[in-house]
Amino acid sequence: MSLSHYKSYCGFFLVMLTLCLWEKKVTESAEQFTSHTQLVEHYQFSDQGLELNSESADRLSFDSHTQYRNHPPLAEVDSHLSPEALEKIDLDPVSYNRDEPACVVTLEAEKTKQLELFLGLEGSKQPQDFGVNAHFGSRLHANYGFQIFEDSTLGFQIGTAVNLTDHAVRVTSQVDGASSRTQSFTTLGFFQRHERISWAVVFDYLYQQDYSKVSLSQLRMQGGYALNETQEAGAFFMFPTSGANAEWAGIPVALDPLAQGAFYFRQTWDHAAETTFWLGAAESHGQVNAALGDTSDTNVQIAFGSDFHVPLNKHVALFGQANFIMPSDTGTVDAYLGFAIYPGGNAYGWRKQQYSPVLPVANNTSFAVDLDR
Repeated sequence: MSLSHYKSYCGFFLVMLTLCLWEKKVTESAEQFTSHTQLVEHYQFSDQGLELNSESADRLSFDSHTQYRNHPPLAEVDSHLSPEALEKIDLDPVSYNRDEPACVVTLEAEKTKQLELFLGLEGSKQPQDFGVNAHFGSRLHANYGFQIFEDSTLGFQIGTAVNLTDHAVRVTSQVDGASSRTQSFTTLGFFQRHERISWAVVFDYLYQQDYSKVSLSQLRMQGGYALNETQEAGAFFMFPTSGANAEWAGIPVALDPLAQGAFYFRQTWDHAAETTFWLGAAESHGQVNAALGDTSDTNVQIAFGSDFHVPLNKHVALFGQANFIMPSDTGTVDAYLGFAIYPGGNAYGWRKQQYSPVLPVANNTSFAVDLDR
């Protein structure tokens, strides 16, 4: 493994450690509550979200070991619930002091409730590999979403990822000298969940170091509709925004993201396990081969894939995603699999929570790259 791989690993683990320490600090400050507080609303945190607890004042418990948390710093309850859901709750504040009127005290949001970390395996083969290469290695990512405005369901997501892979075929290393690839993905954009409808528009940026150092970008968007509590249908699209020129063993080549689009269907099973399947199309791509020569570009091709999200407990879930563009010999074969980690303890129903990112951080499964010369 190259020195650049170790540097990337160390940098990413430093980011993950910082986020985890921040989460611990936020949680501890949220649980600090003393008997000096005279008026307080009583809420209960559960796996389903924020629930009002109707216990009387003399039975309230503020022990940090229980699941009751009362937050002195004022913030908006709708950081946990949408304004529509909040309006449906009959708030009944309770008071410690019967001589004082009851009042509404809102709660501080636990910001890491919207944080996802990932560590797993990564494999990829695309037209950009010149017909003589494939990649296998590891992937790490962090994805975070948050509310933008008060009294709004509009959110913003930002994520970063690094893929550290070795070449699975020796041709490029023998001819060009490159034997590994480092990819750095950045995703940022807006999203919203409103009643049954969800949508997201994000910008994906890729910096890649392989046989050449290149920067590419695309626009990605998704819209979904919840058919019922367990089924969702929708569509997503990727549009290239910038390509790059590169060299493979002294041969000039052009790299460009591939436009794609697909319809998807998502099913939620028992214990909040989710599976998603999609079917669509990708624009034509080059059939360029460094060893066998070039053939004409393909026509528009079928694209299909799937992903799954299976919580193992409230902090860890199995997550995997795969995407394929036909034909298999010159198209794409991309997949990754690993553990998603949720410092906020919200692995169950992660993709249905109000301010969790609608779209995952970009990867080869959602960022296919074409090669032409």
